[in-house]
Amino acid sequence: YANSHRVTQNGSVPLKMSRDGKRVFFGFQNKEQKTAKKDPEIWNTEDRWVYPKNSESVGWENLARIACWSPEQDQAQALTDMQLPKGFLTGDQGSMLSYNPMANEPQFKMNAPIDIYMQTLGEETKTKIFEKYPWNVAGFHLSPSGGFAFYFKEGHWFSYSFKEDRHRNLTAKINSS
Repeated sequence: YANSHRVTQNGSVPLKMSRDGKRVFFGFQNKEQKTAKKDPEIWNTEDRWVYPKNSESVGWENLARIACWSPEQDQAQALTDMQLPKGFLTGDQGSMLSYNPMANEPQFKMNAPIDIYMQTLGEETKTKIFEKYPWNVAGFHLSPSGGFAFYFKEGHWFSYSFKEDRHRNLTAKINSS
């Protein structure tokens, strides 16, 4: 990435030291910014989004991606990419949860459900932990310790244990909405 990308700092991906002091999180993006072509508009029935919305995804190549540098290992790692361009760290900053908002399009709701993948920092493997989750920022929370995600789905609150790879319905036995 050194020749084609540059380190950047902005509000969406600030330069940040991990709480344990062992990692530095930063943003990087293409040195040359790409622009959507203006004319002519080509509407393709196989596109996941209609043309005006689809042209927004061209800008994803310009978005700052999230990366991590571990000075003790002298290792840098890109945590988001074009396949999974959006993401956030777990509470303990030991794993990255990433997703692609366009993956489950087209559909007829305001926001498409998302598939969320988890990647332990320092490892390359990304594991799908949520499939077609009806994304709602108010209904998804991470524990500060990094061990759990809590989420609202189908009228119930659930927990997901990263360690056990297990989803639990927390409100199934409660007779209340």
